[in-house]
Amino acid sequence: LLHLEQSVVYGCGKSADLSEGLDELMKRCVQVAERTSSWVTDAKADADDVVFEGWLWKKGGGTSFGGRRAWSRRYMQMRTRVLYYFASKKGSRPRGSILLSALEVVVPAESKYPYYFELRCRQSGLVLRMRAETEDEMRKWVNALSAASSLPQPPGVEGPTLKEALVAAAQANGESAVG
Repeated sequence: LLHLEQSVVYGCGKSADLSEGLDELMKRCVQVAERTSSWVTDAKADADDVVFEGWLWKKGGGTSFGGRRAWSRRYMQMRTRVLYYFASKKGSRPRGSILLSALEVVVPAESKYPYYFELRCRQSGLVLRMRAETEDEMRKWVNALSAASSLPQPPGVEGPTLKEALVAAAQANGESAVG
């Protein structure tokens, strides 16, 4: 999977030999695709991937005819490289997602909503308007998302894991734990 991801993201280098073990690689890719597309998997396996989770309010986009711009409570899960949001904690399929490496976290100086912040996707231009219940909760989410989005960890490069980066960010901000 690592070789495939590197070839897609960075292109195949002269030293990359993807023909070796291609059958095994394709089997693993199919397994990952089935696991991520079905969302009907073992709860423990899903829980192992989650590095930060909790409830936030998300403002609807209202882009379609009759679309709503109301606030909806969403259960958020930050996984290794993606932030997913669900309609409920037991949701089987995510309502949406945003790639953490393309994420920009913005806290406006002034807002008519308390504990408001925005998640902007640098690739698609998508803007998720979010708010938390408390200032402390907002700060934890902003710190966690900022740390995750600024973590340079291209495939195959050794470095801190997302969980380690979040713990370090929490400690730097005087917090005991993240999540």
